[in-house]
This record gives sequence, C-alpha cells and structure tokens, in this order.
Amino acid sequence: MFRFASFGLVLFGVSTLAFALGALAPGDPAELFLERALGRPPTESQIAEQRQVMGLDRTLPRRYAAWLSGLLHGDLGQSWGAGRSVASVLADNAPQTAVLAVTSLLLSLGVSLPLGVASAARPHATVDRASRAAAVVGASIPTFFLGYLMMWIFGVKLGLLPIFGSGSPIYVVLPALTLSFATTGVFTRVIRTGTLAALQEDYVRAALARGASARAALIRHALRNALIPLITVAGLAFGQLLGGAVIVEWIFSWPGLGKLGVDAIHNRDYPLIVGWMLCMGLMAMLTNLAADLACAWADPRVRLRPRDA
Repeated sequence: MFRFASFGLVLFGVSTLAFALGALAPGDPAELFLERALGRPPTESQIAEQRQVMGLDRTLPRRYAAWLSGLLHGDLGQSWGAGRSVASVLADNAPQTAVLAVTSLLLSLGVSLPLGVASAARPHATVDRASRAAAVVGASIPTFFLGYLMMWIFGVKLGLLPIFGSGSPIYVVLPALTLSFATTGVFTRVIRTGTLAALQEDYVRAALARGASARAALIRHALRNALIPLITVAGLAFGQLLGGAVIVEWIFSWPGLGKLGVDAIHNRDYPLIVGWMLCMGLMAMLTNLAADLACAWADPRVRLRPRDA
C-alpha cells in the first residue's frame, strides 16, 4: 500500500510541476495555435476567443483543479494540436516507444552478458581490457552525436539501414543501437564486477571441491548471484532508456512518446505535455517495481518480511 501511495504522490507532483512550468513559459498558446491554423498573425479578438475555448482565460489554480477532477474520472483532457483526447494520442504512440526501449534493453543484455562473463573469467586479458575501454567510450559519447554518426555511416555512406521513420522491423535497428550503446558498457561492468565477487565466495569453492567444472561453477553459481545487481541496474536503465528515447526518437523521426513530447512542447500543447509527463513517470515507476519483483524472484533473501516483534 505504501508503494502505491507513493506512486500517487509522485504523479501528483509531476502534474503540478508540469502545470507550473507551462504557466511560466513565455508566449501565448492560443496565439501560436491560431498562427499555425490561419497562416497569418491573428487579431486580438480572435486570440481572446481562442483563449476562452482553450480555457486559458481562467486562473492557473482553476485550470489545474479542473484537470485534476477530470484525471480522477479517467479523463486526461483534449489535445489542442491533435483535436482529440490526450489518452488516445498517448495510446497511439506508446507502443512504438515500448518497442524501441525493449529492443535496446535486449540488445544491451545480449551483448553485455557474454562479454561480462568472459571478462570475469579472464581478468585483465584482451577481452577484459577491450570491454572496459568500450564502457568508457559508451559513457562518454553524447547520444545525439552517436545518432548522427550512425545515420551517416550506416544510412548515408553504406546505405544499409533506413534512417528516418518506422515501418518494417529494420527501421528500429539504428535507433535501438544508438540507445543501447551506453547501457551496454554499464551492464558489462556490473556483470564483470558481480561475477568476480561471486567467484570468491565459499559456495563457489565448495562446488569446485565437489568436482564441478570451472565453467559450471561460473555459469550455475557465480553468474546467478551476479544477476541480482544487474536486475536492479537494468530496471533503472530502462527508465533512462525511456528518457533517452526523447532525443533518439526526435533524431530518427521515430513516432513514439519521445518525439510526441518534443512536438507537444514545441506546439505549447499543455494538456498533452502534462499527460505525456504523467505517462513517462508512470512507466518509469512501473519499471522499478518490476525490477524489485524480479530481484525477489532471483534471490528469495531480498523478499520483504514482516518485522520481528
């Protein structure tokens, strides 16, 4: 119950912050909307009428109270730009972001697991040195620079992969590679460190003393315990992938929540901005909850127990 109550408090804080930042932002959303619709500067009377239609003629507390009342009834309001409900706009774009984030996470895990185990099996060998160097490079390169570099190499020079939009599964390759580059290095270091620590434990030595091979002791015993910190880091990283998707989706014109949020901010679509922030916050919190449950599954010792009297 405490966790769900904290979810509600965090989402309440996110929505309040979004409304406050929208009120402090320069410019008039009604004027911007009319300029795009009419193709010319609107008159003062047109702006006043549009402000009334958008509800901007009311004070910020009254607008927020009306939005909060609608939220309690499952209504996120109407998007000014799309002309339909915020919930439907988010529902149309959320699957694309989920595909991108999940693909990036699977790519990171698929590369980092064998690389981290190989580094732990032979510390300071060539593979270990190369993985550490790659981790430093991955953490140092800005996402936007890497995205444009990927586009130039694989899209422009080699012509192997599409660089804009979505469609067949091949369109997700470049955005997913860009998004997963930094997390792959982090995961590799976590797996290496956890596996090296587990190899020094008594249960691994006991398995070796009972006749288990070095490979079996590494995979069956050491790696499973090394996965506990990886699950925690992966849960946090997935939330970061959702946040990083904002830049990557905008660069590759990927029609997900990230690009939707950038467009909403550019268009001053306040109902959509607040709904987008709530959606991103909720997804991050659910990801952390899933990581906690996965840790409890992998290691029963981390399960919550009632306190002793």
